[in-house]
Amino acid sequence: MDFLKNGQISDTYTESLKDEITEVKVSEEWRRRYMKLLIRDQENIELGKEVGKELGELSTCVRQVKTNMEQFSASQLASLLGFDQLTIEEISESIKAHPDWSNEKIATELLEERNKHNNTDES
Repeated sequence: MDFLKNGQISDTYTESLKDEITEVKVSEEWRRRYMKLLIRDQENIELGKEVGKELGELSTCVRQVKTNMEQFSASQLASLLGFDQLTIEEISESIKAHPDWSNEKIATELLEERNKHNNTDES
């Protein structure tokens, strides 16, 4: 415990621990690994923000379609909401097929389905 508090070596274990820490601090390989992990983490954070934004926008669209699908056609809703007609039609089909699902659940399923198709198209 003293080693963690003040870095004082009290036995062979803490001495070997200090040696390992020193080696890691000066190791170029460890620095490269750390930087790669840091960059990957930052990229994943950015990707998470993008996905979250897209999910939020699509959830809002689902809510609007649920509210207005009886009064407006898919074409009209697409124009009003700023989404393409195919997306509105997919949302309407999901709402009809799963009336108990939340807006977020429908949006999540649609995004996952799109990602599957995008990944298949890229292969």
